Amino acid sequence: MLNPRTQSGAHHGLVLPRRALRRLAEAGIFAQASVSLEYQQLAKRYVVRGVESGGAVEGLGRYVTFCGDQGEPIPWLHPLDGIGVNGVHALVVAPSLVRVEMFRRGQTYDVLISRLVPRHESNGRRPALQSTTIFHAEEGYLQADLAKGGRDLKGSVMPAFYSRAG
Repeated sequence: MLNPRTQSGAHHGLVLPRRALRRLAEAGIFAQASVSLEYQQLAKRYVVRGVESGGAVEGLGRYVTFCGDQGEPIPWLHPLDGIGVNGVHALVVAPSLVRVEMFRRGQTYDVLISRLVPRHESNGRRPALQSTTIFHAEEGYLQADLAKGGRDLKGSVMPAFYSRAG
């Protein structure tokens, strides 16, 4: 696990190898981890816009979702219609977002949780989008195979992440 740190420009999410991206595309799984900074004319403020997306097949999955700063649910601006179930789900817009991104291969998980907020700028300039890593861990293991027979455990089990020393 990494210590929380601030990264400017790190709003694209988990960095996955090309092979993983190719396998996701072959499986028809689309997840959009990038976010954007938008200006609301009526409210005269900048907001963060994200697209909840992802899906899974046996042995492979990727999902991106968003919540508020304290983990509270954020109401969707509106659902997005997709061609299949393993794609875009909804559009969210808020003054700040916490993005939760997960990549799964078999029972091994990579997770990135980051807070995204417009950095306050003066002189009438467009602010930069600031990303702060809250939690980042790779190669966590989930003991139960939720795809095979463990469906009753969904929502009650989490992958275990260990340090390099175990």
